[in-house]
Amino acid sequence: MANPLRFVLAFAKMKWKEFPLRERQQMIDLISSGKLTPFCQVPMLELCGQCYTQSFATIRYLAVAYNLYGIDFPERETRYHVDMLAEGARDFYTKFVSLPFASDPDIYKQSVLYETTLPKYLPIFESLLGQNSFLTGKHATYADAVLMAAVEFVIDLFGKDTLQEYRHLSEWYTTMSRHEGISWFLSSSCHYQLPNEDYVKEVNKTLGRG
Repeated sequence: MANPLRFVLAFAKMKWKEFPLRERQQMIDLISSGKLTPFCQVPMLELCGQCYTQSFATIRYLAVAYNLYGIDFPERETRYHVDMLAEGARDFYTKFVSLPFASDPDIYKQSVLYETTLPKYLPIFESLLGQNSFLTGKHATYADAVLMAAVEFVIDLFGKDTLQEYRHLSEWYTTMSRHEGISWFLSSSCHYQLPNEDYVKEVNKTLGRG
């Protein structure tokens, strides 16, 4: 779940350094440091001397701290609406994260992603964006940043032409890609494409699996 967090950081116009874990000992040392308490999971964001874990809790913290709800002093109902759409975008995104770990990635890509996930989620977001320039209105929110993480994986896997029949979503993607922070992120070394087999091996090694 690191990629949605990266997009939200970029949306907040923040720049950061990545410290990828590639060895089991790095993970053990990080756990021993207490920085991953209580669940001992990554990603972990270190900000102003404070360590933040559990990616979506961190994302919501950033949304509040950096006013990523599209308006100043959003009411409770507005925050709920943005949070709800952000969670829907996260659900969309998580379908792609499972791909490299599937027992048969080719079947998963076709039957789960192309035939099931895209037909479910793309029309929903197309409809929402047909009503407004962004997911919740005239101003982008952190929910748009989370959706960017999912749409990037759609493009990585199936090509940008996949968005052709979704005009509003395609226009939104172009607009979001030009956002100052996200534009920087997309061209930076912090931007990763959809993980592959090498990533799976690296994760399993770091977490001590197998």
